[in-house]
Amino acid sequence: TISQSPRAPRTESRTSRTRRVTVSRTATGQRATVPILMLDWLAQTLGPGSELILLFVASFLAGSIVPVGSEIILFGVLKLNAALLWPALASATAGNTLGGLSSYALGRFLPAGKSRPAQQVRDRVMRFGSPVLLLAWLPWIGDPLCVAAGWLRLNVWQCAIFIAIGKFGRYWLIAIAAR
Repeated sequence: TISQSPRAPRTESRTSRTRRVTVSRTATGQRATVPILMLDWLAQTLGPGSELILLFVASFLAGSIVPVGSEIILFGVLKLNAALLWPALASATAGNTLGGLSSYALGRFLPAGKSRPAQQVRDRVMRFGSPVLLLAWLPWIGDPLCVAAGWLRLNVWQCAIFIAIGKFGRYWLIAIAAR
């Protein structure tokens, strides 16, 4: 049986001997997972470009200290519309870079630490300088690196460039996987 409403994704139900399988499809007829169906619904409800706004916001939050995953949203956007490759990469990279810079800004407000662990962090980050922020995309490591860069008053423009390069590289790999 196939059911379809004007705004809901099409759903096929097949019954086998042991279980009932539901396969959901987007408006374009592609098989889809729940996040992709949600993106498809959002694009139909809010109009074109709304998925890029959602991607930007999720990427910004993921780049800041808020634990959000933007990778699945980028993957979903590219699965729904492969033609959005460059706008999606730009949106995700810009949002994530700005999120990383918000962590950098938080670090600027921290007082200089005199404790031994604070000195160890300072020495490690200062040894590599701004290029260490190429690793800002790593989970559990990236946010502290951005905060430490702000705390150490590293050059904000150099930090922004290295953060953007690292985050673009990660999103580029996700885009390749989405093809």
